[in-house]
Amino acid sequence: MRLSPLGLPSRLIAVVMSVALVAAGCVPEPISDAAAPLTDILAPITGAEDTYRPLSGRVLLWHDWSPVEEPVLEALVDKFRHLHPGVEVISVAVPGDQIVAEFKDRAPAGLGPDLLLLDSEALHELAQVGLVADLSGREDVTPSQYLSRALAPVGDGERLYGLPFAMHTQVLFYNKELVETPPTTFGELLDRAAQGERLALNTQLAEILWGVGAYHGRFVDPEGRLATGNGGLANWLDDLRRSLGTPGIIASEDPGALRQAFVEGEAAYYVADSEELARLREAMGADKVGVAPLPGEVDGTPSRPVLRTDAFAVSRVSSPQEADLAVALADFLTTPQQQIQLAAGEVGRIPANADVTLPRRMPASTLTVESQARAAAPMSFVNLDMWNAFVDPEGPYNDAYQQLLAGILPASEFARAATMQLAESFDMETAEITAEELCPAQPGAITLWHALRRDEAATMAQLAREFE
Repeated sequence: MRLSPLGLPSRLIAVVMSVALVAAGCVPEPISDAAAPLTDILAPITGAEDTYRPLSGRVLLWHDWSPVEEPVLEALVDKFRHLHPGVEVISVAVPGDQIVAEFKDRAPAGLGPDLLLLDSEALHELAQVGLVADLSGREDVTPSQYLSRALAPVGDGERLYGLPFAMHTQVLFYNKELVETPPTTFGELLDRAAQGERLALNTQLAEILWGVGAYHGRFVDPEGRLATGNGGLANWLDDLRRSLGTPGIIASEDPGALRQAFVEGEAAYYVADSEELARLREAMGADKVGVAPLPGEVDGTPSRPVLRTDAFAVSRVSSPQEADLAVALADFLTTPQQQIQLAAGEVGRIPANADVTLPRRMPASTLTVESQARAAAPMSFVNLDMWNAFVDPEGPYNDAYQQLLAGILPASEFARAATMQLAESFDMETAEITAEELCPAQPGAITLWHALRRDEAATMAQLAREFE
């Protein structure tokens, strides 16, 4: 059963309930930890600054980057200041959990910033209350210069509320002093946890859906629609519930406690958003923090976490001149030259500019984030309301999810009930799924459930490879 919205004939927002057959993904190539000096990486791409015309005026930028990340951003802003000495750029850091409330409080009186750099979910909240400008009709904005997956969370195809700056997603952090090479499959990760290499795992629903992809499913389909009822989701949550009893797993909904367990060496592995990289390196020492793709399946099927976008938004109450300067600054910071330097800064973020190809001499952490991002799923702007409702720890779906983790509610029933409740809450109507959607052309995927021991399962996996 596919659910599509009432009143939006040209833009489908759907909740998909199906048993999906998904083509198997590819295993990312191993990435060397050896990184070239920053000057070697940046040397080929400097010298394009002369194309910018002189500007004058004042622009106030608010951003939610932490103190350890801020120097990377400030270095890029300083280049703009150097090229345009007539422009006064005031850059102010505002904590991520306060930036939306502060802007809502000040913007109506014209006291807020002209330009904001914030996560796409925060941008969506501001767009919903009309506090950020629609940039789609501006002649100085070129959406085609950004990756489509970076654009998905910041506009609905007709309106554009943000200019993508960077992307980030969940990865597997590991302590290099405790781990020689990271695991590549979820089963291997569990085995290592049981043997003493403990795993810090956030079990909040929003943070745990990354494993659906490894079970040949999606929580976002290729059209960017939210999928809650496919077999991959139920299979992953069912296996996750059983896995939480594995010795060596530190399962919690407190991200601060999990991060501390990793920083102090109590946990060897930590699943978290790549944007935490700079803070972990500062707390533990750069040489101790390793970054690997999230573990997938033995057949090479990757995990599919949410792909998040950091974007620039322009205040709706800024004057035309202030808005022009804000867009000029955002445009400069998203050029290929500045995006390469962003990637080299090791802040767990990768470029959103479509014309950037990262050289292999980039830091290993950056290349790993890029590798994981290729398998990640962007949450479209039109689906963010449903996504936020679904994963809200205080929302109506969390009670059922907690019952699932406790073994009271089967995962298949949780997925079915969530689909029905989303349909009712968002005034959805059912739409027929065609046979072609349920049975895609080969190559496809076959999911086999078994109760074999791990040594027996290894033999079964070998037979499956021979069958392929």
